[in-house]
Amino acid sequence: MSRILRGGLLRVFMWLALCGAPAWPAAGHQPDLDPDVDGPAPSRRSDPDTRAKAIALENKAIAAFSKGRFAEAETLLREQLELQPGNYVVYYNLACARTAQGDHDDGMKLLVAAIEHGFDDIREMERDSSLRALHQRPEYREIVDRWPDLLAARRDANVQSVLEFFDRSYRVERDDRLRLVYVSAVSESSAAVARREITRLGEWASKEVFAGLLDKPESDRDPWVVVVLPTREDFRKWVISRHGQGAVTGMSSIGGEYDHDAKILVAQDLGSSLRHEFFHVLHWRSCMRLGQRHAMWVQEGICSLVEDYTAAGDSITIDPSWRTNIVKRLERVGQLTSIADLCRMQPSRFMGTRVLASYARARASFLFLWQRGLLRQWYENYTTGFEQDPTGLAAWEKTLGMPVKQIDLSFRGWVRSLDMVPEQIVSGMASLGVEVESGEADGLIVSAVLNLKPGALGGPLRVGDVITDIDGKSTRDIAELVRVLGTYSPGDSVDVGVRRGRLTRTEKVILTAKK
Repeated sequence: MSRILRGGLLRVFMWLALCGAPAWPAAGHQPDLDPDVDGPAPSRRSDPDTRAKAIALENKAIAAFSKGRFAEAETLLREQLELQPGNYVVYYNLACARTAQGDHDDGMKLLVAAIEHGFDDIREMERDSSLRALHQRPEYREIVDRWPDLLAARRDANVQSVLEFFDRSYRVERDDRLRLVYVSAVSESSAAVARREITRLGEWASKEVFAGLLDKPESDRDPWVVVVLPTREDFRKWVISRHGQGAVTGMSSIGGEYDHDAKILVAQDLGSSLRHEFFHVLHWRSCMRLGQRHAMWVQEGICSLVEDYTAAGDSITIDPSWRTNIVKRLERVGQLTSIADLCRMQPSRFMGTRVLASYARARASFLFLWQRGLLRQWYENYTTGFEQDPTGLAAWEKTLGMPVKQIDLSFRGWVRSLDMVPEQIVSGMASLGVEVESGEADGLIVSAVLNLKPGALGGPLRVGDVITDIDGKSTRDIAELVRVLGTYSPGDSVDVGVRRGRLTRTEKVILTAKK
């Protein structure tokens, strides 16, 4: 048995070192949409018919397993494996099925195969009663003892896979506390700003939402995540390779994505997209520890919450945004979804044709809780009561101490009290006196300088400059720029962070009234 063990674990390490990460890019976490696009998310790269057949087989196998028909479950899983030969979940389920039938040798081999193909949840492996018969085997104990080495090997293989796909010249920097590896093409100064923001956000989340998430030694068992900050051209190439040409030519636009299976995050910008996807990383880590898969409205609402905030030192103030504008409009016309309806919403409906309304409603719910100092308490109530109510509705009533109908009345009154957030710079508002467009991960490109007299050399901002911040407040996408400028008046003097080529500088600008 010990020889099989050594051979199995050696295969894991050799496979990770020689072959890299499993089948990447591949379909994973549902992508998030840019704020200026409505409609359904892009279709997945995999063949829909094949995926549907695989899901049907998996569901039948799970049903058979739950009724003790282990041989039937195994047959169904082997059919699924033919359709999805790289899916570690199938190997893991087969390990459970074989072990349940008494073949512990084959169960152990299949568990090793699951690890080879990407399985990295040691907590699930340890609490799974289907694998309990393997726990005393020396092979199993060695896997547990060497788990940090397995995670490190997978981390390094994922980094190499990313470099091969994007560009080997990308910089690689490791964050041991957050268990992240940044693979970056943006300027070193912009990457440093992004890392500082992610660090602040991670520390805030560990205190205010996912209590103790970064605390050792438990955090050492979390898989590493590779964070890719590519060039715009490489981001487009990645989107096409993963979701097809329609993802860049159709009505939908992907701002970023976290693939939880592969543990790889790719972000188009260093602002709201990166923050949103990074919060998915943290939320999934919490879910893995708890052995839970949270409702779609929770996943997307809690991650949308951090898209717009104001930071001061280590503190964060969550701001209303263009998403709360959507909620105000829905409330005004009597189409605001009730909390009960939101909690019970199926993923297909949440991500359907009114996806922006779904995201907006979910984010507003968590903003409502946060402003009352109840966000962490709600999450604790939700996770501790998850087995009884995975929708989150009971957590609402327990946290606020009132029936859901009364919560709805309070929520609607709060929505009406919110101010509308500027979504564009309109006549009379404070302006930098330039036109900008998206195009760089770290900021907005100046495409035109307004009100220049013929022959003038221009002001402090030039065409081609990348505006990264105003008075230290990030302006890496249009929504951020409009929100920040909305706090100033014409005539105010501001310090504008600018990247000009590879050089960064600060320019003093007197804001003018938009004409």
